[in-house]
Amino acid sequence: MDFTPLHRQSGGLVSFSPDGRYLASTIKDRLVIRDAESLEVRHTYTCTYVVQDVQWSPHSDYLLSASYKQARVDVWSLHDDKWHAELDESFTGLSNARWARDGLHVLTVSEFQFRLNIWSMLTGEQLCVQYPKYKDKGFVYSPDSRYVAILERQESKDVVGVYSTNPWALQKTFGVDAIDCENLAWSPDGRYIAVWDTAVDYKVFVYNPLGVLKSTYQAYVDGLGIKSVRWDPFSQFLAIGSYDQQIRFLNTYNWTPFTTLKHPTNISNPDVRIYVEIDVSNEINETSHRFASKKLLRRFELRDKLLSVPTVVPDGTKPNPKLGVGSMEFDQSGHYLCTRNDNMPNSLWIWDMKELRLYAHITLIDPVRIVRWNPSYPGLLAFSSGVNCIYLWRPERGCEFYELPAANFNLAHFTWSPSGRALALWDKERCHLGHLAHLK
Repeated sequence: MDFTPLHRQSGGLVSFSPDGRYLASTIKDRLVIRDAESLEVRHTYTCTYVVQDVQWSPHSDYLLSASYKQARVDVWSLHDDKWHAELDESFTGLSNARWARDGLHVLTVSEFQFRLNIWSMLTGEQLCVQYPKYKDKGFVYSPDSRYVAILERQESKDVVGVYSTNPWALQKTFGVDAIDCENLAWSPDGRYIAVWDTAVDYKVFVYNPLGVLKSTYQAYVDGLGIKSVRWDPFSQFLAIGSYDQQIRFLNTYNWTPFTTLKHPTNISNPDVRIYVEIDVSNEINETSHRFASKKLLRRFELRDKLLSVPTVVPDGTKPNPKLGVGSMEFDQSGHYLCTRNDNMPNSLWIWDMKELRLYAHITLIDPVRIVRWNPSYPGLLAFSSGVNCIYLWRPERGCEFYELPAANFNLAHFTWSPSGRALALWDKERCHLGHLAHLK
C-alpha cells in the first residue's frame, strides 16, 4: 500500500465525494476540498462556526456543513463560488442534517424530534413532517429512491410514514404493533420493509410498501432480543443478529427461519481458516528491537484449530451490555457475511453464504473497532483496531496488515473511496490516503 503525505484535519469529518473525485475535510471553521488523487486543494469555504458535520450531495455538486450548536446549515456549490444557501433552524434547534437522494433537497431534524423539515434548493420552499422518532435512524429510501419510509411517533404509538420524493408527499401511514420500534430497513428489491422492536421484545415485522403485514417473527420471549438486522444484497433472506449470539435467517418465500449460525467458543473444523495475530516483540534480539521500537511488532499465524475464542463477561447491571451480534455486513456479491459478536470483541467471523458455514475466523490482539467491505471489489475486507495499521482480508490472500508510516498515528477511522482502490485514514488531527496499487 502506498501512502500520501499527511494533512491536517479536525473533527474526523473526512469523506470522499460520491463520484470519487474529491476528498472533503475540516479544520475547525474551514471546509477544505482536495483532489482525491493528488490531494491538492481545489476549494476552501470558511464558515462562521466550528463545523460539526459535512455531507456530500448525491451527485457531488454540493456540500452541506452544519453546526448543531448554532442550529445552522450552509450549502456550498463546487461549480459556482457565488452560490451559497443558508438554512436557519434557530427557532426549533437542530439535531441532524442530511441530503435527500435527489440532491435537490436538504432534510433537517429539530431538537427533540419535533419535526423534520424538507428544504428545496431550487425554490427555497419548506415542507414539514411532524414527530420523526429518531434524528439519525428510522429513515430509509426505497432502492429506486422514489419513496422514503420514516418511523414516526403519533399519539404515543409508532407508525411508519411512506412518502413519495418527487414531489414530497405522504402516500401511506401504517401502525406497528411494537413496544418501541428500534429501526427499519427496505429490502434491496423494493418489495418489503422490515421493522424491528426494542431489544427487550424480540419481534420483527415485515410489511409491503402499502403497509400490508406479511409476517411477524419472534425467536424467543425471555431475555434480550434483536441487536442487528440486514437484508442480503439480493433480497433472498433477512439476517437477524441477536443478544443470544446467534444469527437467524428468514427466507422471503414463507418468512420462516431456514438456518441459524452460532459463534462458538472453540473452532476445530479443518475447513475454517483461522488467523491469529501474535506479538513477536520477544522474537527479536535487543539490537533489532532498539531500531524497531516504533514498528508494529506483530504478525498473523494460520492455525488449524482454536481451542478458546477470547471472550469477555458482560456487565449485566448496565444497559446495552456488550453481548451478542452487534455488527453484520454482507460483501457486495452477497457471497460473504462478516460479523462481530460483542462479547468476543477481538474476533471477526466471516461466513460463506453459499455454503452456509464459517469460512474464516480472525483474532486480533486488540478489540476490533471498524469493519468495512470494499464497495467495488467483492470479498475484500478492511478493518482496524485503533493501532497504527490497517488490516485487509481476502479469500485468496488471507489476512495482512499495513503499518501506517506516520509516527504516533493511532487510527481513529477510515473509509473506502468509491472506486475501492484507496482508503482515507485519519486520527484526531491528521489524515492521508493509502492506495492499493495491486488492484486493477
